[in-house]
Amino acid sequence: AASLEPLEGQHQMRLCRALAQQADAGEAPASEVFTACDRAIKMEPANPYFHTVAVTAAVQLGDLARARRIAEA
Repeated sequence: AASLEPLEGQHQMRLCRALAQQADAGEAPASEVFTACDRAIKMEPANPYFHTVAVTAAVQLGDLARARRIAEA
């Protein structure tokens, strides 16, 4: 869906969530998670849900500095 509707931030955020679960299981690199989260936030910077999911993903993957940066932005 993210590639079919590249301007829809919600698809990037769903991809972020799915990749975070895969990365937590060791099946995807954290860099892919953060890229998807960053794209979603860039598309809809005023969407608080996107920021919440990105912070959660960062905490889940142990990048607390990243989580703090997103939360304070």
